[in-house]
Amino acid sequence: MRLYADNRKLAQNEFKDISTRTAQALEREIDMMDMISCQIFGNKKIQKELFDATENRKKGVNYFEQNPDARNNVQEALWSFNSPRKVVANLSIIYPDMFIGLLEIPGVEEVNRIWNQGLYENWDGYYKILPTHEDPFAISEKKDRITVSLLRKMNLSFYSQEDVGVIEVQQSYEKIEEICSQNYDRNNMQLYVVDEDGNIVYPYEDTKKTREMKRVTELFGSQQCDVIVSSKEISGIGMQHQLSNAPWKVLVFQRNKDFSGPIFRSVRWILIFGGGMLIFMILAVFFATKRIMNPIVTLRKTVENSDTGEALDFSDLKTEIDEIDLLQRAFTKMVKHIRESAELMGAMREKELELKIEVLQAQINPHFLYNSLAAISAAGMEDGSFRTQMMCVELSELLRYAGSDTGKHVDIQTELENLENYLKCMKWRYEDNLEYRIEVEGKTNVDFIPKLTFQPLAENSFAHGFSNTLPPYKIQVNCAVSENGWIFTLKDNGCGISDERLLEIQTAIDNVDFIFEESKAYTELRTENMAILNIYMRLKQEYGRKVCFTVKSKENETEIKIEVTR
Repeated sequence: MRLYADNRKLAQNEFKDISTRTAQALEREIDMMDMISCQIFGNKKIQKELFDATENRKKGVNYFEQNPDARNNVQEALWSFNSPRKVVANLSIIYPDMFIGLLEIPGVEEVNRIWNQGLYENWDGYYKILPTHEDPFAISEKKDRITVSLLRKMNLSFYSQEDVGVIEVQQSYEKIEEICSQNYDRNNMQLYVVDEDGNIVYPYEDTKKTREMKRVTELFGSQQCDVIVSSKEISGIGMQHQLSNAPWKVLVFQRNKDFSGPIFRSVRWILIFGGGMLIFMILAVFFATKRIMNPIVTLRKTVENSDTGEALDFSDLKTEIDEIDLLQRAFTKMVKHIRESAELMGAMREKELELKIEVLQAQINPHFLYNSLAAISAAGMEDGSFRTQMMCVELSELLRYAGSDTGKHVDIQTELENLENYLKCMKWRYEDNLEYRIEVEGKTNVDFIPKLTFQPLAENSFAHGFSNTLPPYKIQVNCAVSENGWIFTLKDNGCGISDERLLEIQTAIDNVDFIFEESKAYTELRTENMAILNIYMRLKQEYGRKVCFTVKSKENETEIKIEVTR
């Protein structure tokens, strides 16, 4: 029973972790869809074309089919919210006798037929989430495309305050499936996502699981913690988590037979093994106690005079029993374990370094920042500032890159794209006072480097290089990849670095090299509040002696170069 209770407690913690992580990932996805709908709502170009469409609307005729210029203007604005990377599956604005989206425009009769089904009307709150469904407006060769939609009412806030339709932001089912299918497929563990009406969000159209899911949902009821559910048809243990920004619940469930099976197998093997060991020990003690004492005294003296660093040698012991050989092998094995423990400590010191490097990297809460950017974008919309909205979109791309779960390493091409996105953001601020150029040679999609290596170097130029000098500001970036390695160089025309500061930087770099070369305690590492030193530590851990990091400066020019050999 104790083993069952302990295993149940571990399962509850695991279920809670799985349901919470899945719910948080789904919440981030819905927040992102909501942010895009807010940007569409506040786009003045789209509102202008919709105002013209309502003024010139004719029954039974889609205005955007008859006016290609208006259609191109709206589609261009919609694509800007979904580029350069495809963030969502589709964006569209729907109303009776009117449809405009990223893909082709369906016929008016089809639009009106789907509108009259009632999915696009009557909801409370700012937006409505449609459950998993087939996209009724999918192009013919992808008619079976499955999506999840977020709806927001489209209002001409810049003009007549009239509701002119519904914004639909679609995300593919593959994205929902990717989020929900991670880290739970063990021992027939099952995960479901359902909405407040009992509609299935995940998995989609699985008849067997649907019947079981409905029975599990009824047994869960409204509880928000772990429960034991049971009925004539089904029994097991589970957990549910309610999303904070959508009427969805994440349910994690495991049948009793799958939950208890490993426990019973473990108990059976414990009993078999324990019984065998008990019999063996009784026999061994019975036969050994009569003859073991004298050889043990001899063994003790030998051990006291032996070096534990060497293999123990009992060849000079004159006994008629085998226990001495067994003890000799046991002590030899003990010395081997001591050596392995010393090697393990070395590995732990390397892990200590990894943890130290992870602490040096800023941890950003994307959920909070995305909400903040959405609020800023909404404020820019209210003030009619297209520039503010675009800055929020580009900054959101930077934050999404920094806080993504794609891992610690990316290819050089992706890192350069993130650097260019950052410089684009700074271009909004400095306008014509900032000039930058990025030149690339070789294949940049082969080598993988630590994420966020290049962008902090450009930030250094704005924080220090341009702080005490007048515009125009110039940044030149060169990246060359060859079979021998890769070289990255960043130059700016800022105020430069003093000789004293250069000496401090070089001293700090030499100290990092000393700690790595001499295998000193990594707790001695200090960044000295230098972003470039933080980057060098990460590169040193990744490449060791293969990396060369140099900082040069003269009047009105600073150059930072990273060279990595293969």
